[in-house]
Amino acid sequence: KGNITVTCGTLSQVISVSQLGASTGDQTVMEATISFADKANRTSYSTSQQIWEQNGIKVTNDKGASTTDVGDYAAPARFYKSSNVTIEAPGAILSITVDCSGLDAKYTTAWGTVENGIVTISCDGTSNTYTINALSAQARANAITVTYLK
Repeated sequence: KGNITVTCGTLSQVISVSQLGASTGDQTVMEATISFADKANRTSYSTSQQIWEQNGIKVTNDKGASTTDVGDYAAPARFYKSSNVTIEAPGAILSITVDCSGLDAKYTTAWGTVENGIVTISCDGTSNTYTINALSAQARANAITVTYLK
């Protein structure tokens, strides 16, 4: 974290900059990824719930109101319409990126707008949990990366 001063003639502007891993007061911006490349990171599975954990990130998929049981899939993981997805991090979440690279568009819209295979969800940094209640459609993901304050 630091400041850059831009000067043009007699005008001057100070710009504050920071980067991932840089200190923000007593907190540090961190980034961690959970992969759904295989089932190695899935710590719990039943037809009503599955839990994935890696690098301090936890993703819980609850069947919720879905009429379809929780799917036993990886590469990519599947999250069915009307199910609930909760993402937890070791600190307050700033953003979540969902890797949808190579996936059919019909399986990405429930996450949000895809740009270059990635959906970015912005959070306000006040909670270590983000939940999508009742997915609007089936969603799939190769991986999820969470940027958070620690």
